[in-house]
Amino acid sequence: MFSFDFSVLELRNWAPIGHQNYVAGFLVLSLPLLLGLALISKGSWRQVWGLGFGLGLVDLYTTSSRGGWLGLALMGALGILLLMGHRSIPLRLRWGGGLLLLLGLGGIALANNRLRSIFTTFDSAGGETAFRLITNTAGWKMGLAHPVFGVGPGGVSLLYQSYRPGWAGREAELVYQLHSTPAQIWAEFGGWGMVLSLGLLGWLGYWGVRLWRTLGAERSPLAMEGDRILCWSLLAGLAGYGVISVTDYQLDIVCISGTLIIYGVSLLSLLRDCIPPGAVPVPMKSFQRLGLCWGTVGLLIAVGIWLAPIHRAWQLSSLGFSALDRRQPNAFVNKLDESHRLVPWEPYYSTQLGWNLSNFAFQSANAQTSQDLMGKALNAMQQSVKASPNQEFNHSSVGWLQMFVQQPGPATQSFAEATRLMAAKRGVFHSLGLSLLQTQKVDAAIQSFALEILRDPLWLTSPVWRSAQLAPLYPKVKATAIETYQKLLSARPLSSRTWEIYLHQCLGGVYWWQGDLSQAAKEWNANGSVLSKTVLAIAQHESALTQGQLETITNPTTAGEFMVKAWLDPQKRSALVAQALLRANQAQPDAKQIQPILAGMARSKSFDEWVKSHAPINQYRRERAGFGVLSRHIDGPAPQDFFPVVDNTAMTQFLAELLPSPVYSPELDKALQPMREQVWRSIASLS
Repeated sequence: MFSFDFSVLELRNWAPIGHQNYVAGFLVLSLPLLLGLALISKGSWRQVWGLGFGLGLVDLYTTSSRGGWLGLALMGALGILLLMGHRSIPLRLRWGGGLLLLLGLGGIALANNRLRSIFTTFDSAGGETAFRLITNTAGWKMGLAHPVFGVGPGGVSLLYQSYRPGWAGREAELVYQLHSTPAQIWAEFGGWGMVLSLGLLGWLGYWGVRLWRTLGAERSPLAMEGDRILCWSLLAGLAGYGVISVTDYQLDIVCISGTLIIYGVSLLSLLRDCIPPGAVPVPMKSFQRLGLCWGTVGLLIAVGIWLAPIHRAWQLSSLGFSALDRRQPNAFVNKLDESHRLVPWEPYYSTQLGWNLSNFAFQSANAQTSQDLMGKALNAMQQSVKASPNQEFNHSSVGWLQMFVQQPGPATQSFAEATRLMAAKRGVFHSLGLSLLQTQKVDAAIQSFALEILRDPLWLTSPVWRSAQLAPLYPKVKATAIETYQKLLSARPLSSRTWEIYLHQCLGGVYWWQGDLSQAAKEWNANGSVLSKTVLAIAQHESALTQGQLETITNPTTAGEFMVKAWLDPQKRSALVAQALLRANQAQPDAKQIQPILAGMARSKSFDEWVKSHAPINQYRRERAGFGVLSRHIDGPAPQDFFPVVDNTAMTQFLAELLPSPVYSPELDKALQPMREQVWRSIASLS
């Protein structure tokens, strides 16, 4: 267990709630209560509760939740304070227990590589720290835009991309919730939600302290040991969960919200038993009880009536997806169309309908049938845009469908809106450039293509630029990219050394790719990566390799280094290519993957020639990962982008660091924003 790599999502324990953070939240709430019940119980029940506590700790470890560990650490700190203040326990035992607790918490953190990252990568860019910074920023902006009532319950997932900061890059592109309870409440409920939440916390804190003091009074006849331990357990669980609530939003999970309600009722019961009321409560009159009863029944009936079409639509869509699996397209279309009519405000059904209709169109051998299906797909996707106008995927899909039905002008507007929502999304600016090219707006198209390459430099190496449509523009696109990099480098002072190195690395990569090795050397000699300098030396002359570069190749560790060694050592090429693929894909390669690489190298006179002309090509469409889960529907297939990706696998799999394409780089996105706005202005002037 302790040798697991918990940075791999699939190795973290999500069962049985569905996500490791949800499991951790429930356990942080429950563990203090299990421990308290073990302390106050006797006989076999003590063993049952103790076993539950032990299993819960193991379960919490396997979730590898950093928020869960922080919550556990807070509860551990509270436990140490209680031990130190418990004078009935000998001092030696108190110190020993506190030390044991500290060692246990530290051991858990050190044994888990993901928990260790709390201390080693807290201030690093990217990753989950950046993810939560982005979601909290978006939530803050939502609340500021709707300060009184917020955007409304459930509005976060629909409006998120329109409030997502432009510097977020490709991090946190799509979310269902903001991963912070305060941010979620502020965004969805605004000021009144925050006031209510703070009031509830203040009430809990006030009565919690009073209850703690009452039960902690050594001479108080009410301070029964069982109630005291139970009170401490409940308050410790709530305190620990308070830490998790800052890093995640889980109030929509029934077992967690239900546990919070049970804890609240338990504390109220302890309050009633331990603190005498200030006045005798007046019992409710019969008509009041009757009104409350029928009011509750009426509310439940209203909720049922409201939910009926929603659940009916879900049922019909499930039947439709089953029909799709059985290759019954007409039944699928009818069921999804009916689902959409029942709940037109929900974009999921129209999105699935439009995307699958387009697939039917691609598969049809009849040109007229294909065109009719494409028109229906466009209509369905436009319904998705109407229901959810703040989703980049909907606008991108509509843009491509408009291109398919020969409407390049409207497609330009759709792609422009997609780029405004997600400027760093791979493919959106290239799609915009294609639509502009079809309307003869060549200069704006070149700017759009250049923006695609500047945000995703690896796209420069795609074989798509060899097409008859794009090949004439390719030199101008590269020249625009070079000019932009030079302009950014000339801006002084540069914000950081990392940013400067990145710009030199990319500029050198563009020069190297177009064969200007002398200019590439100027950029890479002082600022390039080791692999960049090695590839450049091989391109200039293999005898130009330095001793350090030769040592790196002799003892390769990365996929790129193994691939370079495979070129330089033909006798062991097959085994070295297999090692490169293993490191690139984290999976054992097969002969179908190895053979095209070997064949391409055999046809090449130089490493550069193999990389740029004879490397394997991979064509695919990117899948929208998490679309179903984030839509809270998992019946249907995960849709794919219409944007056709054509990759040079030598670059994307092995030599990506020569033209780095960062997921998260605020400096890069801020630097490109003026250029993006210029393109948007030029498009606005066309409409």
